[in-house]
Amino acid sequence: MRLRDWIDIESLQIISQHVSAVVAALIAFALVGLLVKRLLPEGLISNTLETADQWVLGGLFAWFTIQLAVLLWKNRVWKGSVRSESTNIALVI
Repeated sequence: MRLRDWIDIESLQIISQHVSAVVAALIAFALVGLLVKRLLPEGLISNTLETADQWVLGGLFAWFTIQLAVLLWKNRVWKGSVRSESTNIALVI
């Protein structure tokens, strides 16, 4: 019995790609939040940008979670069947 039979390599690759995207989004939005706090004085625009930044980041996390669940579900459903190159899913972030 091979190691590949015990571990689902494709699912691990999908998860690692999503983790990388989530970490990159977190860093980007943290930098935007830091810039807003440092460069803009406390006021309506600063508060609005910080709130929008948090909502967009939350939306991205939700979207990444849904996409990951869909990809893992399709990967589970396709197991055992022959997949062609046209059925592979690529994420555009």
